[in-house]
Amino acid sequence: MYLVTGATGHLGNTLIRHLMQHEPNCKIRALVLPNSDRSSLDGLPVEMIEGNVLDPASLDRAMQGVEIVFHLAAIISIVTYQDDMTERVNVQGAENVAKAALRAGVRRMVHVASIHIFERLETGKIDETAPLVIKETAAGTYDYTKAEGVRRLYRLIEEGLDVTIVCPTGVIGPNDYLGASMGNAFHRFLGEGRAVLIHGRYNWVDVRDVAKSTYAAASHGRTGELYILGGHAIGMDGFADYVSEVLQRPVEMVFLPDFIAWPMAYTLDFLTWVLNVKPSMTPYSIRTLRDNIDFDYSKAINELGHSPRPAQETVTDMVHWYQRDEN
Repeated sequence: MYLVTGATGHLGNTLIRHLMQHEPNCKIRALVLPNSDRSSLDGLPVEMIEGNVLDPASLDRAMQGVEIVFHLAAIISIVTYQDDMTERVNVQGAENVAKAALRAGVRRMVHVASIHIFERLETGKIDETAPLVIKETAAGTYDYTKAEGVRRLYRLIEEGLDVTIVCPTGVIGPNDYLGASMGNAFHRFLGEGRAVLIHGRYNWVDVRDVAKSTYAAASHGRTGELYILGGHAIGMDGFADYVSEVLQRPVEMVFLPDFIAWPMAYTLDFLTWVLNVKPSMTPYSIRTLRDNIDFDYSKAINELGHSPRPAQETVTDMVHWYQRDEN
């Protein structure tokens, strides 16, 4: 029996589809929040159990009979201020899942962290030996809380927890039913034929390749080891070019100069704090597109068989997936 937390999310539902493809007769249990949108799991033969990573009793129920748990549930945030719920879910939630796995005698836990658990080194390659970020130097709440969640798991290894940790870069691709932030921006490319962009680039990896390597980590990952799951470095203008090629029509690109982008980002970040709205751009997101992205994921290639597909394939499949309701 597999248990997947964060099962309705972009990676969660893709991982479940991968499990079903490679183990057609396997039993899968999905931990879902009460009253949550479960449309991403429609038609999939999975057992859904309501629970919350902040509720240990619900986790004990979910862990019954489970051999392997994939812990994906997290709050992804691009704001810079400290958010209590982000910290509770990403830190205490990870610890709660691990402790419940220990109590239930689960054979292995695969924890999905992030490339942002590592310090953002200004130069040189960033691999799994890079130091974990600390609160004082973190670019935002998300980075620090995901790193702290990993630290909590390390402490539990001494108590017998068998956990391996994967660290994806920027996850994109089809099956984005609930609308990840990059997916929403991508959808606007298609609908408006126009993209308002900021200069920068990032390392993007196909959600299906992350799902494949996360699954591989359950059998091939070593206890306590970190694995960076990277893809391809693509500039924001490159994204628009790929979309234009697939659509066979131009996508208008408007790049905001820094003297506009930075003040706008700080304003949106402030409005998020005051009005509790979801920003499209913050100082965190700009910095992420400007920081060193020389990620070394050879360890995942050698030990997990990680193999990122061509970026053109990912973008093509994304376009076709987002267009599915228009046909």
